[in-house]
Amino acid sequence: MVSLNEARNFTQKESRLLQSDGKSSVWSVQPGVNPINIGSVEFKTVEEISFSLRNRVPTNTQRLGIIISIVSGFNPPETNGVVNFWIWTECDGQAFTHFKQIFIYAQNAVSFDSETFTLPYCSSNQRIYVKSSKVITGWVTTNLYLAGYSI
Repeated sequence: MVSLNEARNFTQKESRLLQSDGKSSVWSVQPGVNPINIGSVEFKTVEEISFSLRNRVPTNTQRLGIIISIVSGFNPPETNGVVNFWIWTECDGQAFTHFKQIFIYAQNAVSFDSETFTLPYCSSNQRIYVKSSKVITGWVTTNLYLAGYSI
């Protein structure tokens, strides 16, 4: 089994998945190893929130594999409604955005959603950004993980 430190310091040689046109993809998720946590957000604001990816991927990374997981539960009736999420990177002044939508409703249970997607990445802006369409007053937590990257 790979230790968490080994997973964080994985190399292309150890984790190469494919190679085409001189480019390679590296996947940090291995059996028994969780993906690298980028950060968690509870969206108590509609302002954008950003997380640094500096020292988490090589500077020549061109694409990120991102996992978003959303946990929701035990929400009061006043929280009912659609919530939109935008997750993006910025390269050379252009935003590359992934959209996700959930519906929050009063429930005495916990619901969960998870998705993996990719976003372009460039070394001139080593951050990932998230934003919600509204302040969430109920029990909703959004987690972002780094699943891998492409060079």
